Amino acid sequence: MKLSGYQTLHPFRWIGLGVFFGLGLLSTSPAQSTLVQSASVQIRPSFSSSPIPVQGCQNCFSPLSQQIAQPYQQAAAYAMRQGGNALLILEGGEIIVEQYDNGYTARKPHPLKTATQSFTGILAIAAAQDRLLTLDEPVAKTITEWQSHPLRSKITIRQLLSLTSGLSSSSAERVSSSASNLSSNLASDGMPNVVPTYSQAIKSPLTTVPGKVFQYGSAPFQVFGELLRRKLAPRNQTPLAYLKRKIFDRIDLDIGGWELDADGNPNLASGASLTARDWARFGKLLERHGRWNGRKILDKKLLAECYLGSSANAAYGLGLWINEPGRSPSGKPQNLLAAAPKDTIMAAGTDDQRLYVMPSRNLVVVRFGRDNRFEDDTFLSLLLQ
Repeated sequence: MKLSGYQTLHPFRWIGLGVFFGLGLLSTSPAQSTLVQSASVQIRPSFSSSPIPVQGCQNCFSPLSQQIAQPYQQAAAYAMRQGGNALLILEGGEIIVEQYDNGYTARKPHPLKTATQSFTGILAIAAAQDRLLTLDEPVAKTITEWQSHPLRSKITIRQLLSLTSGLSSSSAERVSSSASNLSSNLASDGMPNVVPTYSQAIKSPLTTVPGKVFQYGSAPFQVFGELLRRKLAPRNQTPLAYLKRKIFDRIDLDIGGWELDADGNPNLASGASLTARDWARFGKLLERHGRWNGRKILDKKLLAECYLGSSANAAYGLGLWINEPGRSPSGKPQNLLAAAPKDTIMAAGTDDQRLYVMPSRNLVVVRFGRDNRFEDDTFLSLLLQ
Protein backbone atom coordinates (compact mmCIF):
# COMPACT_ATOMS: atom_id res chain seq x y z
CA MET A 1 0.00 0.00 0.00
CA LYS A 2 1.32 3.43 -0.89
CA LEU A 3 0.92 7.06 -0.01
CA SER A 4 -0.50 9.16 -2.81
CA GLY A 5 0.76 12.68 -3.13
CA TYR A 6 3.32 14.97 -4.62
CA GLN A 7 7.01 15.62 -5.03
CA THR A 8 8.43 19.01 -4.12
CA LEU A 9 10.84 20.68 -6.50
CA HIS A 10 12.07 24.24 -6.21
CA PRO A 11 15.18 26.17 -7.22
CA PHE A 12 16.31 26.27 -3.58
CA ARG A 13 19.73 27.25 -2.48
CA TRP A 14 21.51 24.53 -0.52
CA ILE A 15 23.08 25.04 2.85
CA GLY A 16 25.69 22.58 4.07
CA LEU A 17 25.84 22.49 7.84
CA GLY A 18 29.21 20.93 8.34
CA VAL A 19 28.43 17.24 8.29
CA PHE A 20 30.14 15.65 11.26
CA PHE A 21 30.51 11.89 11.23
CA GLY A 22 31.45 11.20 14.84
CA LEU A 23 29.30 8.26 15.84
CA GLY A 24 31.66 7.04 18.49
CA LEU A 25 34.13 4.29 17.68
CA LEU A 26 32.79 3.58 14.23
CA SER A 27 34.26 0.41 12.80
CA THR A 28 33.90 -0.67 9.19
CA SER A 29 35.58 -3.27 7.06
CA PRO A 30 38.31 -1.77 4.86
CA ALA A 31 37.25 -4.01 1.98
CA GLN A 32 33.57 -3.36 2.43
CA SER A 33 32.68 0.13 3.61
CA THR A 34 28.98 -0.71 3.94
CA LEU A 35 29.61 -3.41 6.56
CA VAL A 36 29.11 -1.91 10.00
CA GLN A 37 30.47 -4.18 12.68
CA SER A 38 28.59 -3.00 15.74
CA ALA A 39 26.28 -0.56 17.51
CA SER A 40 25.16 0.27 21.06
CA VAL A 41 22.25 2.09 22.69
CA GLN A 42 23.56 5.42 21.39
CA ILE A 43 23.85 3.91 17.89
CA ARG A 44 27.56 3.45 18.31
CA PRO A 45 29.23 0.26 17.00
CA SER A 46 29.87 -2.45 19.58
CA PHE A 47 28.64 -5.80 18.25
CA SER A 48 30.14 -8.55 20.34
CA SER A 49 29.70 -11.23 17.69
CA SER A 50 30.60 -11.51 14.03
CA PRO A 51 27.95 -10.16 11.66
CA ILE A 52 26.06 -12.66 9.54
CA PRO A 53 25.24 -12.03 5.86
CA VAL A 54 21.54 -11.55 5.20
CA GLN A 55 20.36 -13.87 2.45
CA GLY A 56 19.28 -12.15 -0.76
CA CYS A 57 20.67 -8.82 0.42
CA GLN A 58 24.12 -7.82 -0.87
CA ASN A 59 26.42 -6.25 1.73
CA CYS A 60 23.65 -6.56 4.33
CA PHE A 61 24.56 -7.96 7.74
CA SER A 62 23.06 -8.87 11.08
CA PRO A 63 24.72 -9.75 14.42
CA LEU A 64 21.92 -12.15 15.33
CA SER A 65 21.60 -15.82 14.55
CA GLN A 66 20.05 -16.83 11.24
CA GLN A 67 16.94 -18.14 12.97
CA ILE A 68 16.27 -14.95 14.93
CA ALA A 69 17.18 -12.67 12.06
CA GLN A 70 15.08 -14.37 9.37
CA PRO A 71 12.24 -11.80 9.35
CA TYR A 72 14.82 -9.04 9.16
CA GLN A 73 16.62 -10.84 6.34
CA GLN A 74 13.45 -11.01 4.30
CA ALA A 75 12.41 -7.45 5.05
CA ALA A 76 15.89 -6.13 4.23
CA ALA A 77 16.05 -8.04 0.97
CA TYR A 78 12.64 -6.69 -0.05
CA ALA A 79 13.42 -3.09 0.94
CA MET A 80 16.64 -3.03 -1.06
CA ARG A 81 15.24 -4.84 -4.11
CA GLN A 82 12.46 -2.27 -4.40
CA GLY A 83 14.70 0.67 -5.21
CA GLY A 84 16.32 0.96 -1.81
CA ASN A 85 19.33 3.18 -1.15
CA ALA A 86 19.65 2.30 2.53
CA LEU A 87 18.05 0.26 5.28
CA LEU A 88 18.81 0.42 8.99
CA ILE A 89 17.00 -1.67 11.62
CA LEU A 90 17.57 -0.65 15.22
CA GLU A 91 16.21 -2.97 17.93
CA GLY A 92 16.64 -2.32 21.62
CA GLY A 93 19.29 0.30 20.84
CA GLU A 94 21.44 -1.97 18.65
CA ILE A 95 21.86 -1.84 14.91
CA ILE A 96 20.57 -5.20 13.75
CA VAL A 97 20.77 -4.69 9.98
CA GLU A 98 22.45 -1.90 8.03
CA GLN A 99 22.79 -1.79 4.27
CA TYR A 100 23.58 0.80 1.59
CA ASP A 101 23.39 0.84 -2.19
CA ASN A 102 23.59 3.22 -5.13
CA GLY A 103 26.64 5.03 -3.76
CA TYR A 104 25.25 5.72 -0.29
CA THR A 105 27.16 4.83 2.89
CA ALA A 106 26.75 5.27 6.63
CA ARG A 107 28.42 8.65 6.21
CA LYS A 108 26.58 10.01 3.18
CA PRO A 109 23.44 12.08 3.91
CA HIS A 110 20.28 11.28 1.97
CA PRO A 111 17.42 13.69 1.14
CA LEU A 112 14.41 13.09 3.38
CA LYS A 113 12.23 15.01 0.92
CA THR A 114 8.70 15.43 2.29
CA ALA A 115 9.56 13.37 5.39
CA THR A 116 11.22 16.62 6.52
CA GLN A 117 7.72 17.60 7.63
CA SER A 118 8.03 15.21 10.57
CA PHE A 119 10.28 17.73 12.33
CA THR A 120 7.65 20.47 12.37
CA GLY A 121 5.47 18.94 15.07
CA ILE A 122 8.56 18.35 17.21
CA LEU A 123 9.60 21.96 16.63
CA ALA A 124 6.17 23.07 17.82
CA ILE A 125 6.45 20.92 20.94
CA ALA A 126 9.87 22.36 21.77
CA ALA A 127 8.49 25.88 21.30
CA ALA A 128 5.51 25.04 23.49
CA GLN A 129 7.88 23.87 26.23
CA ASP A 130 9.63 27.24 25.95
CA ARG A 131 6.23 28.99 26.18
CA LEU A 132 6.73 30.52 22.76
CA LEU A 133 3.37 29.17 21.61
CA THR A 134 0.49 26.81 22.30
CA LEU A 135 -0.78 24.36 19.74
CA ASP A 136 -4.28 25.78 19.78
CA GLU A 137 -3.39 29.45 19.57
CA PRO A 138 -4.49 31.30 16.42
CA VAL A 139 -1.79 31.66 13.80
CA ALA A 140 -3.00 35.24 13.39
CA LYS A 141 -1.62 36.07 16.81
CA THR A 142 1.77 36.06 15.08
CA ILE A 143 0.87 36.37 11.38
CA THR A 144 -0.97 39.60 12.05
CA GLU A 145 -1.91 40.06 8.38
CA TRP A 146 -4.53 37.36 8.96
CA GLN A 147 -6.30 39.04 11.87
CA SER A 148 -8.90 40.87 9.78
CA HIS A 149 -9.89 37.81 7.73
CA PRO A 150 -12.99 36.01 9.08
CA LEU A 151 -11.59 32.50 8.43
CA ARG A 152 -7.79 32.90 8.41
CA SER A 153 -8.03 34.53 11.82
CA LYS A 154 -9.42 31.25 13.20
CA ILE A 155 -6.68 28.91 11.90
CA THR A 156 -4.66 27.37 14.73
CA ILE A 157 -1.11 26.06 14.79
CA ARG A 158 -2.49 22.56 15.33
CA GLN A 159 -4.56 22.88 12.16
CA LEU A 160 -1.51 24.03 10.19
CA LEU A 161 0.54 21.00 11.22
CA SER A 162 -2.31 18.49 10.89
CA LEU A 163 -2.95 19.84 7.37
CA THR A 164 -6.52 20.83 8.20
CA SER A 165 -6.07 24.61 8.02
CA GLY A 166 -8.05 24.95 4.80
CA LEU A 167 -5.05 26.49 3.03
CA SER A 168 -4.59 25.36 -0.54
CA SER A 169 -1.26 24.47 -2.03
CA SER A 170 -0.04 26.51 -4.97
CA SER A 171 -1.36 25.63 -8.42
CA ALA A 172 1.86 23.80 -9.26
CA GLU A 173 1.65 21.78 -6.07
CA ARG A 174 -1.53 19.87 -6.83
CA VAL A 175 -2.15 16.40 -5.52
CA SER A 176 -3.48 13.98 -8.10
CA SER A 177 -6.42 11.94 -6.88
CA SER A 178 -5.33 9.19 -9.26
CA ALA A 179 -1.69 9.15 -8.12
CA SER A 180 -0.65 5.88 -6.56
CA ASN A 181 2.30 7.06 -4.51
CA LEU A 182 3.82 9.98 -2.66
CA SER A 183 6.86 9.47 -4.83
CA SER A 184 5.79 10.91 -8.18
CA ASN A 185 8.09 13.69 -9.31
CA LEU A 186 5.41 15.53 -11.26
CA ALA A 187 1.79 16.42 -10.78
CA SER A 188 -0.75 14.62 -12.98
CA ASP A 189 -0.56 17.36 -15.60
CA GLY A 190 3.22 17.02 -15.87
CA MET A 191 3.98 20.27 -14.04
CA PRO A 192 6.71 20.12 -11.38
CA ASN A 193 5.45 20.52 -7.82
CA VAL A 194 6.70 23.66 -6.10
CA VAL A 195 7.35 24.54 -2.46
CA PRO A 196 6.41 28.17 -1.77
CA THR A 197 8.64 30.56 0.14
CA TYR A 198 7.39 31.70 3.53
CA SER A 199 6.15 35.00 2.10
CA GLN A 200 4.30 33.16 -0.66
CA ALA A 201 2.85 30.57 1.72
CA ILE A 202 1.11 33.07 3.98
CA LYS A 203 -0.73 34.33 0.88
CA SER A 204 -1.93 30.85 -0.12
CA PRO A 205 -5.66 30.79 -0.92
CA LEU A 206 -8.09 29.46 1.64
CA THR A 207 -10.30 26.84 -0.02
CA THR A 208 -12.19 25.29 2.91
CA VAL A 209 -13.30 26.14 6.41
CA PRO A 210 -10.45 25.50 8.89
CA GLY A 211 -10.57 22.13 10.62
CA LYS A 212 -12.91 20.39 8.19
CA VAL A 213 -10.78 18.94 5.38
CA PHE A 214 -7.36 17.23 5.19
CA GLN A 215 -5.32 18.81 2.38
CA TYR A 216 -1.79 17.54 1.85
CA GLY A 217 0.70 20.16 0.71
CA SER A 218 3.76 22.16 1.68
CA ALA A 219 2.22 25.62 2.20
CA PRO A 220 1.04 25.02 5.82
CA PHE A 221 4.54 23.92 6.89
CA GLN A 222 6.03 27.02 5.28
CA VAL A 223 3.45 29.19 7.07
CA PHE A 224 4.53 27.54 10.31
CA GLY A 225 8.12 28.37 9.37
CA GLU A 226 7.18 32.05 9.03
CA LEU A 227 5.30 31.97 12.32
CA LEU A 228 8.28 30.48 14.13
CA ARG A 229 10.67 32.85 12.36
CA ARG A 230 8.75 35.82 13.75
CA LYS A 231 8.53 34.36 17.24
CA LEU A 232 12.28 33.67 17.29
CA ALA A 233 13.34 37.01 15.81
CA PRO A 234 13.67 38.70 19.24
CA ARG A 235 16.08 35.91 20.21
CA ASN A 236 18.10 36.36 17.00
CA GLN A 237 17.47 32.72 16.07
CA THR A 238 16.17 31.04 12.94
CA PRO A 239 13.78 28.05 12.97
CA LEU A 240 16.60 25.77 11.85
CA ALA A 241 19.03 27.04 14.47
CA TYR A 242 16.32 26.55 17.09
CA LEU A 243 15.65 22.97 15.97
CA LYS A 244 19.35 22.24 16.06
CA ARG A 245 19.89 23.73 19.52
CA LYS A 246 16.76 22.37 21.19
CA ILE A 247 16.68 18.87 19.66
CA PHE A 248 19.41 17.80 17.28
CA ASP A 249 22.47 18.88 19.29
CA ARG A 250 21.08 17.21 22.41
CA ILE A 251 20.85 13.82 20.69
CA ASP A 252 24.14 14.16 18.77
CA LEU A 253 22.31 14.42 15.46
CA ASP A 254 24.26 16.10 12.67
CA ILE A 255 22.42 17.74 9.79
CA GLY A 256 23.82 16.71 6.42
CA GLY A 257 22.26 19.70 4.64
CA TRP A 258 19.11 21.77 4.41
CA GLU A 259 17.62 23.59 1.44
CA LEU A 260 16.91 27.30 1.83
CA ASP A 261 14.30 29.13 -0.19
CA ALA A 262 14.92 32.23 -2.29
CA ASP A 263 14.47 34.38 0.82
CA GLY A 264 17.06 32.41 2.79
CA ASN A 265 14.59 30.53 5.01
CA PRO A 266 14.77 26.75 5.64
CA ASN A 267 12.40 24.61 3.60
CA LEU A 268 10.43 22.90 6.38
CA ALA A 269 8.34 20.96 3.87
CA SER A 270 11.06 18.94 2.13
CA GLY A 271 14.53 20.41 2.65
CA ALA A 272 16.43 18.13 5.07
CA SER A 273 19.15 15.56 4.36
CA LEU A 274 20.44 13.17 7.03
CA THR A 275 22.41 9.96 7.24
CA ALA A 276 20.42 6.84 8.09
CA ARG A 277 22.06 6.72 11.52
CA ASP A 278 21.18 10.31 12.31
CA TRP A 279 17.56 9.83 11.28
CA ALA A 280 17.56 6.74 13.49
CA ARG A 281 18.67 8.95 16.38
CA PHE A 282 15.58 11.07 15.86
CA GLY A 283 13.48 7.91 15.73
CA LYS A 284 15.04 6.67 18.96
CA LEU A 285 14.11 9.94 20.66
CA LEU A 286 10.48 9.36 19.67
CA GLU A 287 10.64 5.67 20.62
CA ARG A 288 11.81 6.70 24.10
CA HIS A 289 8.98 9.23 24.45
CA GLY A 290 11.24 12.28 24.28
CA ARG A 291 14.08 11.05 26.50
CA TRP A 292 17.73 10.61 25.54
CA ASN A 293 20.30 8.87 27.76
CA GLY A 294 18.00 9.33 30.75
CA ARG A 295 17.48 13.04 30.13
CA LYS A 296 14.16 14.60 29.17
CA ILE A 297 14.40 16.42 25.84
CA LEU A 298 10.68 16.64 25.10
CA ASP A 299 7.76 16.51 27.49
CA LYS A 300 6.03 13.14 27.08
CA LYS A 301 2.50 14.54 27.33
CA LEU A 302 3.21 17.33 24.86
CA LEU A 303 4.93 14.90 22.49
CA ALA A 304 1.82 12.71 22.53
CA GLU A 305 -0.04 15.60 20.87
CA CYS A 306 1.93 14.83 17.71
CA TYR A 307 0.31 11.40 17.59
CA LEU A 308 -3.32 12.54 17.68
CA GLY A 309 -5.23 12.45 14.42
CA SER A 310 -7.88 14.95 13.44
CA SER A 311 -11.55 14.50 12.65
CA ALA A 312 -10.61 15.13 9.02
CA ASN A 313 -7.90 12.45 8.98
CA ALA A 314 -7.39 10.11 11.92
CA ALA A 315 -4.20 8.73 10.33
CA TYR A 316 -2.23 11.98 10.40
CA GLY A 317 -0.96 13.76 13.49
CA LEU A 318 1.36 16.77 13.54
CA GLY A 319 3.72 16.07 10.64
CA LEU A 320 3.66 12.33 11.37
CA TRP A 321 1.53 9.38 10.21
CA ILE A 322 -0.05 7.23 12.93
CA ASN A 323 -1.61 3.79 12.95
CA GLU A 324 -5.26 4.61 12.39
CA PRO A 325 -7.55 4.13 9.40
CA GLY A 326 -7.61 7.43 7.59
CA ARG A 327 -6.80 9.11 4.32
CA SER A 328 -3.79 9.26 2.03
CA PRO A 329 -2.35 12.58 0.80
CA SER A 330 -4.69 12.39 -2.20
CA GLY A 331 -7.69 11.87 0.10
CA LYS A 332 -8.24 8.17 -0.55
CA PRO A 333 -9.22 5.87 2.35
CA GLN A 334 -6.05 4.19 3.55
CA ASN A 335 -4.34 2.53 6.52
CA LEU A 336 -0.65 2.37 5.73
CA LEU A 337 0.36 0.85 9.05
CA ALA A 338 -2.27 -1.87 9.48
CA ALA A 339 0.43 -4.58 9.61
CA ALA A 340 2.32 -2.82 12.42
CA PRO A 341 1.76 -2.48 16.19
CA LYS A 342 -0.89 0.02 17.19
CA ASP A 343 1.65 2.49 18.60
CA THR A 344 3.63 2.70 15.34
CA ILE A 345 4.59 6.20 14.14
CA MET A 346 5.84 6.92 10.64
CA ALA A 347 7.59 9.77 8.86
CA ALA A 348 7.08 9.38 5.11
CA GLY A 349 8.66 11.18 2.20
CA THR A 350 8.67 11.27 -1.56
CA ASP A 351 10.37 8.29 -3.27
CA ASP A 352 9.54 6.13 -0.25
CA GLN A 353 11.76 7.67 2.40
CA ARG A 354 10.57 6.08 5.64
CA LEU A 355 11.15 6.26 9.37
CA TYR A 356 9.13 3.71 11.36
CA VAL A 357 9.06 3.96 15.16
CA MET A 358 7.50 1.10 17.15
CA PRO A 359 7.87 1.72 20.91
CA SER A 360 6.15 -1.53 21.95
CA ARG A 361 8.68 -3.51 19.88
CA ASN A 362 11.72 -1.34 20.70
CA LEU A 363 12.16 -0.95 16.95
CA VAL A 364 13.31 1.98 14.83
CA VAL A 365 13.64 1.43 11.08
CA VAL A 366 15.08 3.82 8.50
CA ARG A 367 14.58 3.20 4.80
CA PHE A 368 15.89 5.43 2.00
CA GLY A 369 14.64 4.96 -1.55
CA ARG A 370 14.99 6.23 -5.09
CA ASP A 371 11.64 5.37 -6.69
CA ASN A 372 8.12 4.23 -5.84
CA ARG A 373 8.24 0.42 -5.95
CA PHE A 374 8.23 0.00 -2.16
CA GLU A 375 5.04 -1.05 -0.33
CA ASP A 376 4.66 -0.30 3.37
CA ASP A 377 2.32 -3.18 4.18
CA THR A 378 4.52 -5.75 2.38
CA PHE A 379 7.67 -4.55 4.16
CA LEU A 380 6.03 -4.39 7.59
CA SER A 381 4.48 -7.83 7.19
CA LEU A 382 7.91 -9.30 6.43
CA LEU A 383 9.63 -7.37 9.21
CA LEU A 384 7.13 -8.29 11.92
CA GLN A 385 6.24 -11.88 10.96
